[in-house]
Amino acid sequence: MKKRNLIISAFSLLCMIAMSVVVTACGGSDDPSSDPTDSKVNSVEFTYEMEFDNQLLSLCNVSVTYTDGNGNSQTEQVTANEWSKTVRANAVPATLKRTVNLTLKSAPVAGSKYDLRIREGYSYNALNKSGIALLSGSDHSIVAPKGIASDKLEAYITQLNSILTTTYTVKSDGRLE
Repeated sequence: MKKRNLIISAFSLLCMIAMSVVVTACGGSDDPSSDPTDSKVNSVEFTYEMEFDNQLLSLCNVSVTYTDGNGNSQTEQVTANEWSKTVRANAVPATLKRTVNLTLKSAPVAGSKYDLRIREGYSYNALNKSGIALLSGSDHSIVAPKGIASDKLEAYITQLNSILTTTYTVKSDGRLE
């Protein structure tokens, strides 16, 4: 009986050793490109976001010029209250610019006062080569002047064009500058 228990114990020990060798040998890949912990920023997905109130759209022609994912300038006319554009830059650092172009459609009504509202901002994801977001961010602000006199409106629109021109740089580590 002791001999039989000794043989079973020895056999069990050999089986455990054999299993540990098999499990260890099949444990992973030697391919460095399949590293699931890839923490290097490879590209950036960036969304420009704008919202204009009805009064501004009735007073002004609105267009937005932005940098696309290839670094080229594109211009779009805005006719709806909300405008957004998502671009993907396939290299970092990436510099992206948005310019809002407001022009009065006609002279404002003398003696009138205007309340305008513009919401502007962005959101972005810094991605690794697998498309996984390593870092994300967003920011939005509202410009909402009230009671702009008709004789001051054209000068204020010119000032808004300057205020709403923004350049964003996503650095090689994915942080926004």
